[in-house]
Amino acid sequence: MFPNRKAFTLVEMLVALAVSSIVIIAAYASYDMVKTQYEKNIDIADMHTSGRAIMRIIERDIRMAGYEHRDSSGNKTFSTGISNQLVLNESNNACCDGVSVIYDYPTDTEDGVERRRITYSVREFPGTEEIDYSLHCCHTFTPGCLHD
Repeated sequence: MFPNRKAFTLVEMLVALAVSSIVIIAAYASYDMVKTQYEKNIDIADMHTSGRAIMRIIERDIRMAGYEHRDSSGNKTFSTGISNQLVLNESNNACCDGVSVIYDYPTDTEDGVERRRITYSVREFPGTEEIDYSLHCCHTFTPGCLHD
């Protein structure tokens, strides 16, 4: 017919279209998988950062356990001492372990100090798919004597 003309046949075009479509779909699937994994890694990193910050707060409170503030004369601010300054609540893997801490904390108020009782515990709450847990923190500030 026309031996000098160079062109693609319809079959060659359809094969090229099918191969390029498969390559594009595979590239998109790969991109989507990498993007999803990247987002999971970012969420995990944020969770670890939050966990470290929470652990620093709990560590500070545990180190302060039993601290009794004294005024400039060396007298205790509160008339009673702190008993049970650090209490660990073990649930034997049932639910809701906790830590309670009591200490005096200097403030800028008129009295200059407040007695703090802080309780950190884990509470169970039902999620949509499974049981999940959250950290629960309870603060009690007492300007006068705290009775245990």
